[in-house]
Amino acid sequence: MKSRFIQIQYPLLTLVLILTMAHPPIQAQFEQKLSVNLSGGLFKTVGAKYFLPDWSTGDYREPALMPNFNAGFSFGGSFQVNINRHLSLEAYMGIMISNRWYFNPAGEVDEPFNYLYYEVYADTIDYIVVFSGENDMTLTNLVVGLAPKYYFLPGNKLNPFVFAGITYNVTHVNFIDNEYEAFKEQGVLDEWEGGDINNWFSDHAGLGMSVGTGVEYGINDNIGLFAQAAYYFIPLKEEAFIYDTKYADFHSINIHLGVRISFLKSKDL
Repeated sequence: MKSRFIQIQYPLLTLVLILTMAHPPIQAQFEQKLSVNLSGGLFKTVGAKYFLPDWSTGDYREPALMPNFNAGFSFGGSFQVNINRHLSLEAYMGIMISNRWYFNPAGEVDEPFNYLYYEVYADTIDYIVVFSGENDMTLTNLVVGLAPKYYFLPGNKLNPFVFAGITYNVTHVNFIDNEYEAFKEQGVLDEWEGGDINNWFSDHAGLGMSVGTGVEYGINDNIGLFAQAAYYFIPLKEEAFIYDTKYADFHSINIHLGVRISFLKSKDL
């Protein structure tokens, strides 16, 4: 994991230096020095969703964990210090929440069903379904980060920007064993044959990165609206994966709409 993070760390540091030196402070004029940003939107984990186990003939697939979470909600807030009219430094924190995980192991051969689906039969002769349902799995990722942000057209109503930063993340997956609860409610817990795995993933904390682009619309000197898209990458430790799913890092695409509130005028910009 360390080597993978170093591979992305040096290009990010280089970008920070280039952006910092590209536009030294220009002729003094009154500009807002500080900003508070609030935003929200959607995110989706991405990546290879499955792998073929050694015993598979090609029709049955086993899941990767992170890419199979459904699209969820993402919210964030940040403080932004304007270094000059082009360059800002942003410290931010946010949360990503997905409330459902879905994977179809049958591919396109059989009728699709969720990997977390279960059925309980009255016996193993007639296979009469007594009750059925799905287990649940949710994802939460807390993130704090620091990123330089570069504005291309300061002073314009529409001002496109790019950013790239380092993040620190706490990633949590919660497995909800509805099958066990169903056995319990039916009063047949003595027939429970489930395993002792009560989660698929142990809590993980570590560094990551984010890169993105967007555009800001200035309403007046103090308020602006913005839209942005970002890519997040978190190298995950293999030992964090408890259940026998394919090890894969965290990759996500986030799309946000937000408001920027600026204050504290300065003539140093």
